[in-house]
Amino acid sequence: HLSLSQDLYKSAFFYFEGIFYNDKRYPECRDLSRTIIEWSESHDRGYVNLQSEDMEDYTFNDLSLKIGFPYLFCHQGDCEHIVIITDIRLIHYDDCLDRNLYPLLIKKHWLCTRKCFVCKMYTARWVTNNDSLAPEDPCFFCDVCFQMLHYDLEGNKLGEFLAYPYVDPGIFN
Repeated sequence: HLSLSQDLYKSAFFYFEGIFYNDKRYPECRDLSRTIIEWSESHDRGYVNLQSEDMEDYTFNDLSLKIGFPYLFCHQGDCEHIVIITDIRLIHYDDCLDRNLYPLLIKKHWLCTRKCFVCKMYTARWVTNNDSLAPEDPCFFCDVCFQMLHYDLEGNKLGEFLAYPYVDPGIFN
């Protein structure tokens, strides 16, 4: 049985307007904000009166938020995401009326995966610069095409190039 890391490390918080809203729904959840608040107070960092609350005691309706202002969501100990509220509006007649389903995700930004320049099928695993064998700089290749184009059967380098492993951000969607 494989567990997702979110199942193993359930602690999380939102940081809005000087208040850490900690997820305390499960007994194994820790207050991730405690260390930050203690660090701030012990070193007089200029953050005054930082507070900590239980996330489950609040809804977005209880918060005073600024449109376009960057806030923070932290989970799994140190995985941080910027949260920006881009739109708030009154409910329309054709909106979902079940309040428990809000906040409602209406669009997720998808990153396209970069495909291999040669086969155009597989996700790029290598990027080259100053590549005498490639028509673009930088140029992206899957493992098979990179090896086939840049090395002979004995593993000797063909042509001049700089090569680096490439991790495409689109694979994380």
